[in-house]
Amino acid sequence: MTHCDGDDTKQGLTNADLQLQLIAPEGERRSFALRNVKTFTVGRDEKCTVVLKGSDVSRRHADFRVHENGLTVVDRSQNGTWVDGVLIKRANHKVEALACRVEIGHHVLELLVTPRQKPRTSPALAPIPGGKEDPAG
Repeated sequence: MTHCDGDDTKQGLTNADLQLQLIAPEGERRSFALRNVKTFTVGRDEKCTVVLKGSDVSRRHADFRVHENGLTVVDRSQNGTWVDGVLIKRANHKVEALACRVEIGHHVLELLVTPRQKPRTSPALAPIPGGKEDPAG
């Protein structure tokens, strides 16, 4: 599903914890935990959140935006990005799931998103008639 660009509030971005398993071309596995994120980047550039090596990885290959019910992958590369078996090129792809598999060059990223719960607001508590907090009781 393609998703149009917009600002953070229109896209419903939310803070989330993210578990990322990176499988390198040689088969080496590394795990990362990104805490309390709304967006992150993947690419060769050292300024990216997740840095990948390889000539098939662009400097800023893809951007990721976290939503309550999934994430949006924004491909910024010449080669494209595979998301759950679908090639996206210079486009946005909204994933309506909290887990997905992304292939960038010869690297595989397995992502698991855990949205952060918004703090609940409790209604003001009134004293219970006849209770310890009731001045009349």
